[in-house]
Formats: sequence, structure tokens, C-alpha cells
Amino acid sequence: MAARRTEVVRAVEAEVARSGVDRPEAEARRQRAREIRSELDHRREAHIEASLGEPRGYVTELLGERPPERKERRGWDRAVRAIEGYRFDHGVRERDALGAEPREGRAVSDWHRAQREIEAARQELGRELDRGHEVVLERVIELGL
Repeated sequence: MAARRTEVVRAVEAEVARSGVDRPEAEARRQRAREIRSELDHRREAHIEASLGEPRGYVTELLGERPPERKERRGWDRAVRAIEGYRFDHGVRERDALGAEPREGRAVSDWHRAQREIEAARQELGRELDRGHEVVLERVIELGL
């Protein structure tokens, strides 16, 4: 749903840029696009904050519970922000933290970025990688992402 709204905002912005619509109408459309983007940003942040407060099962499976120590908590929080931000931005509803690896578009680099944050946090927290995550990490390194 959020991914669709982001597409709508981009489409409105592109239409205004192409259309040569008179200034007042174009500005009204730009303002509406800014309002939608602001609302999406607010919802995204609320989604992330909710997971930081009450981590979902896929988070605790990968990262464990939120560490009490400040240093470890920073990495854990970064990984949760990456996971939940990716899920929100790309409409992931699967039980796996990031869902299946996407094949095209901006989602590919976003997925790999989130995967790197997860692996960095797991290393900081001393959590071993399972073979499935090792394969993904090897692929990310191989692709230079």
C-alpha cells in the first residue's frame, strides 16, 4: 500500500512537471504531493517505532530481543529500522523479515541494503549466521551492493 502511494506521489510530480499546467494549478498539485509524502513519512516512522517497542517475530528470530546495553542497541535499532522501513516501502506482508529477494527496480538495492544492516547487527550482537543468510550475504558481496 505504501509503495503504491509513493508511486502516486511520483506520478503526480511527474505529471505536473510535464504538463505545463498554469502555475496556480501546478502549485496546488505539488502541495498535494508534499502532503501525501509527509503523511507517508509519518506513517512509516510510526510503523518503525511500533516495531522498536514491540518487535515482531521475524525481528526477534534474526536479532533476538532488543539489547539493554546502549552500544548493542544502536546496531539492533538500525537493523530494525532497515527491516521495517523496507517492509513499509515495498509492501512486504510475508512472515520473513524482508520477503523474497526482488528481481528488479529500486527494491533490489533497498533489499540488499536492509540485508547488510541485518548482517552487521547480527555480527555486532554475536549471533551466528545460518547458511541461508550466509548465501545471501555472499551474493550481496559478490554483486558489490
